[in-house]
Amino acid sequence: METIPKFLEDLIHAHCRVPDGSEIRPEVSLMELGMDSVAMMALVADLEDMLDFPMPYDLLTTEVFATPRSLWTALGSVIPDREIGVERA
Repeated sequence: METIPKFLEDLIHAHCRVPDGSEIRPEVSLMELGMDSVAMMALVADLEDMLDFPMPYDLLTTEVFATPRSLWTALGSVIPDREIGVERA
């Protein structure tokens, strides 16, 4: 099963209404987990700080933030693996 990296799962836990330690499936709707526009912008700010990379405006869409998988895919399209510090499956 495809997974998302731990750092992204931790950020989703921090910005959504997901109990700590519970598994976040890559295909689950972030809206169902409690993601709203305020949480999305806070997540973006944390991602930008963590990755030292500004999030391109064209990635700030509901489609990109639909699921953990779609967010991870979008991040991977603009940031090289070596800068994220994780390997893709």
